[in-house]
Amino acid sequence: ANTVGCDSVITLNLTINNSSASSSAVTACDSFTWMQNNATYTTSGTYTDTIANTVGCDSLITLNLTINNSSASSSAVTACDNYTWMQNNATYTTSGTYTDTIPNALGCDSIITLNLTMDTTDLTISNINDSLISNEINATAYQWINCDSNNAVISGATNAGFRPLFDGNYAVILTKGVCVDTSACKLVIVSSIAERSKQNVNF
Repeated sequence: ANTVGCDSVITLNLTINNSSASSSAVTACDSFTWMQNNATYTTSGTYTDTIANTVGCDSLITLNLTINNSSASSSAVTACDNYTWMQNNATYTTSGTYTDTIPNALGCDSIITLNLTMDTTDLTISNINDSLISNEINATAYQWINCDSNNAVISGATNAGFRPLFDGNYAVILTKGVCVDTSACKLVIVSSIAERSKQNVNF
């Protein structure tokens, strides 16, 4: 009833606008920056943001985020003169740190590092007073051989220096760490009869 006691018709023109919701699932490596709110996430989880939709109601946006991590591995290698890394088939001749990147099982970067030490040997020989001396002072083993006898090993000749009994060509097999290599043959002419009468001397 209105103020004078008569019927009063009141009309309500009601418009109900609905809230809205949307979601997306994202998988990323290491981190993800959500353009919705410019936040950067580094862990998996469910994240939400609320904005006004086109009709002025709340619009709830949900991000279902999976973060997969990159991986890394390294190996240390000591090689002689050169090394071919099976990871990338590259051949290296100098010590250094080398990397290669491949996808891991989760589709993220897998960074593989090679710490390479190139161990070189000095294969030169000096001839001093009819004695041969290896110029490699850091070898862990020496073995002299007779080049004129099909590289026959000279028994007991296992020091850095060697004095041969006879004229001929001699070389040394050097062991240094993982390296084993043989010098070039060096000619020795024994200079005196007195020297020739002595036995081979290993020093």
